[in-house]
Amino acid sequence: FAQTKTTDGEQIRVFGSAAKRLLQEMHETKSSKYLFPSIDKNGQEIHRQDCGKALKMICASVAGLQDKIHPHSLRHSFATQCNELDVPEIQIGGLLGHSNGGVTANYTHNRLKKLITKANTVSESIDALLTQGYHKAEQEIQNQGA
Repeated sequence: FAQTKTTDGEQIRVFGSAAKRLLQEMHETKSSKYLFPSIDKNGQEIHRQDCGKALKMICASVAGLQDKIHPHSLRHSFATQCNELDVPEIQIGGLLGHSNGGVTANYTHNRLKKLITKANTVSESIDALLTQGYHKAEQEIQNQGA
């Protein structure tokens, strides 16, 4: 795909095999030379805002979500899902096409459940280390007293 934000040449966009199959199927069944034509069935031009309105309508009717839903929200949702699946942040950035790793942190939203799970993992690890150290110290004291 052509570069959209900088002049460093072309960007590589990686996507999964399911997306590839869907895009190939769409390409094979479309009568237009464009994969995503910007003309509706009545010959009217579709504007960027129309996509946002359609997304809001779908989110409201299917998921009961209201307001603050934008097409760009899909990028954040994708990044958050990658984060939930423990995809490293640098790889998430690559999938999103970020050249600056710091930008990716703005896209990944940690969910409370995951934060609690990670906090428990760290807590259990620290507890095990402390307990292990305590038992080791206790044995050393007993050995010195013997």
